[in-house]
Amino acid sequence: MSQDSINYNTLYLRSILPAEVFSSVVGAPRYCHKIVMQTGAVVRTCLDANPADINHTCRSMENSKLNTADPSKKIKYCSVCDKDTCNAATSMSFSLPLATLALIATYLFCKQ
Repeated sequence: MSQDSINYNTLYLRSILPAEVFSSVVGAPRYCHKIVMQTGAVVRTCLDANPADINHTCRSMENSKLNTADPSKKIKYCSVCDKDTCNAATSMSFSLPLATLALIATYLFCKQ
């Protein structure tokens, strides 16, 4: 059984983001968004955006946050990623030295 992750995310996000964010246009490009809620929760998702004004979605969310009293729906920060790997984690910078250290330790252990 497979899960449709896009529909699942959309259903979840509909409860915390304004409705105008989900009015998609067929064929519109999708951009990754990083949304930090007032509660500290970080939401990373891809939303349709106008390539001429990719920050329109964030502005819509910023404007709608003024209309809600629920702190769990208030947006603290929103940014749009329009490059490759801008949402990537820095785990490789830690993994490579640790892997090297593990390799050296294994060599020294097996050498005995």
